[in-house]
Amino acid sequence: MKHELDRSMKDLALEHYQRPYFISYMLEDEDVRRLGAVSGAINERATNHRRRLFVEVRVGSAHFDNTMIDAPDLDLESESGDVYGFRQAPLDDDPDALRTALWRLTDAAYKDALAELAAKQGKRVVEVDPNENVDDFAAREPVRASEPAAPLVMDTERWASLLRRETAFLRSFEHLTEGSMLLDVRSERRYFVQSDGTRLATEDHYWSLYAEANATAPDGMKLQRTRTFYQREEAQLPSDAKIHEDVAAMAAETLALREAPVIAPENAPALLDPSGTGVFFHEAVGHRLEGERQRSKTSGQTFTAKIGQAIVPSFLSVVDDPTVPELQGTGLYGHYRFDEEATPAARAVLIENGVLRGYLMSRTPVPGFAVSNGHGRSDGKRDPIGRMASLMVRASETVSAEKLQEILLDEVRKQGKPFGLILEDVTSGETNTSRQNYQAFRATPGLVHRIDPATGERTLVRGVEIVGTPLGAISRILAAGDQVEVMNGYCGAESGYIPVTEVAPPVVVQNIELQRLSLPSRRPPLLAPPALLRQRGE
Repeated sequence: MKHELDRSMKDLALEHYQRPYFISYMLEDEDVRRLGAVSGAINERATNHRRRLFVEVRVGSAHFDNTMIDAPDLDLESESGDVYGFRQAPLDDDPDALRTALWRLTDAAYKDALAELAAKQGKRVVEVDPNENVDDFAAREPVRASEPAAPLVMDTERWASLLRRETAFLRSFEHLTEGSMLLDVRSERRYFVQSDGTRLATEDHYWSLYAEANATAPDGMKLQRTRTFYQREEAQLPSDAKIHEDVAAMAAETLALREAPVIAPENAPALLDPSGTGVFFHEAVGHRLEGERQRSKTSGQTFTAKIGQAIVPSFLSVVDDPTVPELQGTGLYGHYRFDEEATPAARAVLIENGVLRGYLMSRTPVPGFAVSNGHGRSDGKRDPIGRMASLMVRASETVSAEKLQEILLDEVRKQGKPFGLILEDVTSGETNTSRQNYQAFRATPGLVHRIDPATGERTLVRGVEIVGTPLGAISRILAAGDQVEVMNGYCGAESGYIPVTEVAPPVVVQNIELQRLSLPSRRPPLLAPPALLRQRGE
């Protein structure tokens, strides 16, 4: 990689055009193991070893180069026929084969970069650029590090036995239409070689265990409950007994949802559990603090001009810290040592005592922030951009769980509402940050309870999701609990799906709006499941 990069920096040139001022090569060597089971039987068993190359070529200067946050569609047809600037790399350790792949990618990326620079110069002739005096590429000291390789070790038969056992347990319930589990294990070794002298090799492992139970309500609504376990090492995953306990609880929740009434769209005070708070801040705040969005003309730029201003209640602070490997005995999935630009990870203070202090920065500067804070992230197939890693919501003023419920019920009575809401296990969300559309977000709670303000009695309901607008939602937080929890998972955005963590307390929100879920309506199965017949001796 170094030899081909040195050759390109020395000799790559098109007559009458600029030469590259920066080139970066990244090779990702990935080993993947997958094991799936449905209804007590293995239905997927796969291994895969692949290598990918990603090449970045910059022409111009660090102040003004070919990169564009709002890039027009130039309809470039790279000679290499590659997508996103990456291609599969040879699995054999053949230097000439690797250099050939790099040669083709670099040649195509260089020509595309020249075309992009010309297009960008043309745009400046006719358009006002508010970031004209902001650099396009942040300076950084070269990085030199090589982490030891750690081969992936997985006891396939042990895990196959667990998956069979747990999914066989799920098939024993009359009203569960399907129970499944999937184990996905990956090792990723990445090699970075950059023209500034950076030479970096990193090693990371990712363990993902997913369980799912499905049912159909009498009214035809499709129901699903899940459990997910994301950790960086096998030893950090729960014990077999804890996994079974969670799978049993998942089944019970799914069956309870069959009997729960459908709730109409509502707007009421709500208590969000830590998962709800985490997704709430991830979608409403985190994505809007990604650095590139502050320069994008198509972005809503919700917080671009608000540095130094209060944007959430003063008792709340938010940092994103990928340098922390674990918290409260739980591994943080968003932890890493170097980002996908080979920049050392760093703690980023985003909100301090309610006041906006910074953004999630890659090597793309934004006004007032000239350097990366180690948050240039991607899935290895797309250009890195500033993204979340381990988003941590902290409260300087907290109350007990009991007091938090009292605050909720007081607010319900104050507003004269017939009930409040308790939202739990919020595991998915999405947001729109484009100014061409509404600035909004939504998230799906796994469990929703109505709580009676007079008796405190809870009633499970179903069929709704959270919706809101970011500025309105975050301004209505009334109180935070005194315990935080860790939520691990994945986040998808322009630079791909990446591992993330949220750390947050429960909070009471003055108002949460719920809208109906869009779900298919199917009749439940007409016959009992076969496994149940055997249990009955039929």
